[in-house]
Amino acid sequence: MQISTSLMSENDASKWDSFVDTQSNSSLYHLYSWQQVINASYAHSGYFLLAKNKLKPQKIKIADDINFSSMKEGDNSYNEIAGILPLFQIKHWLFGNSLISIPYFDSAGILADSPVAGKSLLSSSIDLAKVLDVSNIEIRNTAPIWPIDECPSNMGAMASEQRQLFGLDWTLSLHTNKVRMVLPLPSEPGLLMKSFKAKLRSQIRRAEKEGLIVKQGRQELIHDFYQVFATNMRDLGSPVHSKKLFLEVLKRFPKTSHLFVVYGNKIPMACALVIGFKDLLANPWASSLRQYSYCAPNMLLYWAMMEFGCQNKYAQMDLGRCTHNGNAYKFKAQWGSAPVPIYWYSLNRKENRKLRKQPEKDKLGAAMACWKMLPVTVTKLLGPPIRRFISL
Repeated sequence: MQISTSLMSENDASKWDSFVDTQSNSSLYHLYSWQQVINASYAHSGYFLLAKNKLKPQKIKIADDINFSSMKEGDNSYNEIAGILPLFQIKHWLFGNSLISIPYFDSAGILADSPVAGKSLLSSSIDLAKVLDVSNIEIRNTAPIWPIDECPSNMGAMASEQRQLFGLDWTLSLHTNKVRMVLPLPSEPGLLMKSFKAKLRSQIRRAEKEGLIVKQGRQELIHDFYQVFATNMRDLGSPVHSKKLFLEVLKRFPKTSHLFVVYGNKIPMACALVIGFKDLLANPWASSLRQYSYCAPNMLLYWAMMEFGCQNKYAQMDLGRCTHNGNAYKFKAQWGSAPVPIYWYSLNRKENRKLRKQPEKDKLGAAMACWKMLPVTVTKLLGPPIRRFISL
């Protein structure tokens, strides 16, 4: 098998998602529509790498398989898709110049049907980084590229094959301190409710007794959704995403994306956005307002999403990323979800790399404290221009 890697052409756009659908370890964030969502929302350039193969009768070594001499459309004789890697460039004088697969979400990274194709894509991402003068590549993978115990912390410890892929001017590191919390969903909501502990069921009933209701919809709920989301981000001391990002998600995923808003006396108190992919319902964003915590709107919100998942025959629900054993982890674990590892690889360029000081903890805390004091209307204006350059 010989691999040719190139930037995706318009002719391959329809084939991209077909390949994603056929791969068992693909994620929602591999889909081509995210290029349109992120570009339209934040004007970041997307570089979607595509690996194709053709069969060869003779055996070829891995180092010879990799063929990526330029950033041009590949040889037409390579027809069968063997792998993909969606990358976005985020460039800012303060935050640096990076290629990320993909920003704002938990996992995309390399999706390939063979190790040869995967390593070809990884090598090609470095070629692309050199063309764009990028000093950092972040690949948020759903699985290890190499076995964990073989992943080096520096190039000096690398095996011969890895040195051939990267050269000697890049360092590789792996971060595994974050997990996704995934909940199995039964065929009936009642079965899921019965699996909860009594305390959890009472918290859901508490919200219902307080007269809280849940509305599920799409663009017609965006104003209330964004008001809750922006307020919660302000309270956390974090810049808020642009409303356009959420509108683009709803636009590009018209059949699988939905908004949930919890109301009490017509006041929006909690919100979430979900997106379906294969047999999984993903929840990348959820928020609730602290001043209404006494009536547990967040508990009713999560139950409404899970009930929706059961009713629509999803087998799993992804409750999102968190730190192992942190507060968010404990909140999500109480529903019966289990941690799924996330493998975030960072490739850093040694030459011409500008070392940026990380914000000191005291200064970061002071900035967050100041942000919390701003009116929500102000954070809605100031937040998105900052948030677009924060890839987390």
